[in-house]
Formats: sequence, C-alpha cells, structure tokens
Amino acid sequence: MNLSLEHLDLLLQVANDATLGATYAERMGGVSETLLALVPGSSLSMIVLGPRQPTGEVHAFLENHDLDGAFDYAANYVHADPLPRCLANRPGTPLRLSDALTREAWGKDAYTGEFLPRYQIQHMLGFVQPLPGGGLLQVAIHRDRGLTDFSRHELNLLGLASFDLGRAAFGALLREKLARAGGVADGEARVGILVLDGTGVVEQADAGARGLVQRLGAEFPMEHLLADVQAVSAAGVPVQHSLRVGELTLLVRVRPLEAGPRASVMAVLELRTPSPAAEFAARVARYRLSPREREVAELAVRGWTNLQIGEELGISPVTAANHLTQVFAKVGVSGRVELTRRMLGGGEGSRA
Repeated sequence: MNLSLEHLDLLLQVANDATLGATYAERMGGVSETLLALVPGSSLSMIVLGPRQPTGEVHAFLENHDLDGAFDYAANYVHADPLPRCLANRPGTPLRLSDALTREAWGKDAYTGEFLPRYQIQHMLGFVQPLPGGGLLQVAIHRDRGLTDFSRHELNLLGLASFDLGRAAFGALLREKLARAGGVADGEARVGILVLDGTGVVEQADAGARGLVQRLGAEFPMEHLLADVQAVSAAGVPVQHSLRVGELTLLVRVRPLEAGPRASVMAVLELRTPSPAAEFAARVARYRLSPREREVAELAVRGWTNLQIGEELGISPVTAANHLTQVFAKVGVSGRVELTRRMLGGGEGSRA
C-alpha cells in the first residue's frame, strides 16, 4: 500500500503515544486523537473484555460517546456484534461492519437494530486483539448516518496501528494491576521483585515492586520490562541492563525460574541514584567541554583552588585558570559559585 508522509508521521506518533500514560484511560486517550487523524471517524471505542463475558471485567475508553455505552455493550450486546465473530481467527486484522453483515441483514439483530441506532452509528471499522491472560481488546472507529463507509485504504491503515494499540492496552492494564495489587505497597522501596509468566502476566509482586510502580507512575518502563520477560522466557538466558528514569537509574535483572518455552521468570528491579561523579558527567555533557576542561571543572566545583588544580593535573595555575575561563564561557556562568550551582544543583563542594 502507498503511504503518504503524513500517514507515516501519524503511525509513528501512535507508536510513541502507546507508551505514554500511567492508566488505561490516559494512554488510550492519548492515542485516540492521533488514531482519528489517521482514520477519520465520528467516534471510536477501545474496550478490553475479560475472558468471561458478560461477567468478566471491562476496561473501556470512548471518544465522543458516554462510557455507559461501553458497559451496556459488554453486558447486553457483545454476543450479537458480528465483527468479533468474523475476526475471531484474524487477530489484529481490521474489518468493516459492511463486510461482515449484508444490507438485508442490517437491523434484524439486537446490535444493529437497537444498539447502533441509539448512537446514530451507521458504519464501523474495527479489529480484535487477544491479550495475554485471556483478555480481548476490541477497537472500533464509527461513522454516523449520512457519512460514507470506510475505504479499503483506511482499513489497511488501521491494521498498521493494531499492534501498537494492543501493546498500549496490555501495558497500561498491567501497570494498573500492579499499582492496585493486594497488600501494602512500599512507597519508599528501591528494590522490588516480580514473577511473571512467559507472556508478561504478573503472577506475584512484592510490596517493593508495587511501590516502584506507584512511585514512578507513567515513567515506569513497563514496555521494556515486558519485552525482557518475553525474551528471557523464550531463550532461557538471563538479561541485565539499566534504564534511565528521570534523574534516576532503574537496574533491571530478569532470569528464568524454570526451563522450557513460556516459562515463568523473575524480574528484580533496583532504583539507583546516580553517584556524584555520574551526575556531574551527565550535567556537563551538554556543554561540549574538552577532556581537560571537564577535569578542571570537576575539581573547581569541589572547591579546589587554581594552585591545587594545577598540582593535581600537572599544569601551571595560570593554565588551570585559562581552562576555567573557557569553562565559564561554554557553560554561560560568571564564576565558580554560579558554576557550582549549575553543575551540582546548588551545592558548593569543598576539598576534603
């Protein structure tokens, strides 16, 4: 299919928006505006149904319609909707309602005869995406009476976004599940342990892990963690790496608990504050100082004199002063005190 630059930009934006937001409503709300720009419609719905409907749990986001409609649909009309039945064996593949229902059959069932007319909906384009743990994401874009049906090109565009929308839904719901898990969360914890199955469904979470999810909120790297869990479960090889979370670093260690594909894994999460040296290096990197200028600046903010800097680095005090003058110019400060505040956030170090 031919994609314009605008369509490519919108698809990239959907992929980015799918990682933002701490709750299901926030995340799907962030995606919805871009999705309707990609495939225009009068309204849209993104509903996650539990594995046992109509008694299962429902998570819903609707744009331009009241949420009561989503719960009414889940309780009374989901089994009459022809789209999920037609898409049951085609996960992530969009279909138009007009392709699943003949003109003669329209209005003969409770869904098209009662539910859709209540909301003035005439055309629909949607897909279903199974989620780990048995849930099902149903995404639908609607058009009101008097508008044209969706084109084949629009059908293909929605298909390109389906994976990211499934990832957005599962990541947000997993984050919510951890945040409200039973027991008291340790809001001050810096270390937490999770046990997950091979698909990423949480089996156990200690108070530290729940505390980290609550503490970091939308910055908690759930998508990175899910990717690690699935990779470790499939390959059986432990992984360890660090992720930057704001001004902090999250060390992630994931290892299998048993052998075999889709085996459960344990993730140990440790939140670390950067060391003073690492924090200084991060702050100074933006100013493009030379290696010698960085050395001089680091000693200067610790309170060392030009004479002490020269002795430490094997240069004359005059040369140290010249380097420091260059540092002041590049950083945009007038002297040592302002440089120290800029580099250490207000602290003025002294030589031990």
